Amino acid sequence: MPIKSTHLALRLLCIPIMLVLIVVTHSLRVPNPILLLIIPVVYFISGLPILAYTLYDSLHEMVNTTEIARSATVCLSLTAIILLTGHFQVKNQAHLTNMEQRNKTLFHMASTDKLTGAANRHGFFDLANTAYENSIELHSPLAALFIDVDHFKMVNDTWGHSFGDQVLMRLSEVINSCLRGSDLCCRYGGEEFLVLLLHSDCTVACTVAERIMEKVRSLRFPDCPNFRFTVSIGIAAGVPSDQQCLEDFINGADCAMYQAKKSGRDRSVLRMVMDGVNTPQ
Repeated sequence: MPIKSTHLALRLLCIPIMLVLIVVTHSLRVPNPILLLIIPVVYFISGLPILAYTLYDSLHEMVNTTEIARSATVCLSLTAIILLTGHFQVKNQAHLTNMEQRNKTLFHMASTDKLTGAANRHGFFDLANTAYENSIELHSPLAALFIDVDHFKMVNDTWGHSFGDQVLMRLSEVINSCLRGSDLCCRYGGEEFLVLLLHSDCTVACTVAERIMEKVRSLRFPDCPNFRFTVSIGIAAGVPSDQQCLEDFINGADCAMYQAKKSGRDRSVLRMVMDGVNTPQ
């Protein structure tokens, strides 16, 4: 039997014991000082020491033993209800707490990429749409970074998919190390990552992109010491407008990323966003 259930059973067992003690002590006319010791001790075991004194005071004024027994039965029945109600309240609260914890776990699993630990697209857009709308209302600058691993297919074909997974995990760590707590990042799909820099203009975005590329170039893998890889980054930066949605804003960064690929890879390309229009730089 669980510890809590055992404790409740012991406390409930005190009720009939208390009933017997009250009737016996009043029938035998036990001196008050002794009764003062017995009743609080039993009730202290049951977890209700204060009610013990209250019950004793009310019973002490009675003379008829039958009335004493009847009153004691009523009081102790109420005590049983109190104990059981408290038990079920605690049990229900524990059940609700467990449900909340399970819901949080399920939400985390549904919004997180299992391989890299970064948010997935679903989890990312839940937060990013709100951030985008706030940026429009506050007329605050925003930047999107579209990051893609260069020649990733070659990595998988040459070193194997397991090693390719290691590359993605290390890249996710690098990206997170270059972001602030308020920034958003997700694994967009395959070897692509998407970052949303809040309250950031093109200067901040280009600085973050350059920092990510430098850290990626310096990555080393103990199992493959000669392996190196790079990333291409497309940047869309500016003050968003209600003339375009978040997806349009991100598409600007996506187009800039493909421009970086065409320009030789291992570089970033910036597209400024002005009045809802992406302008190549």
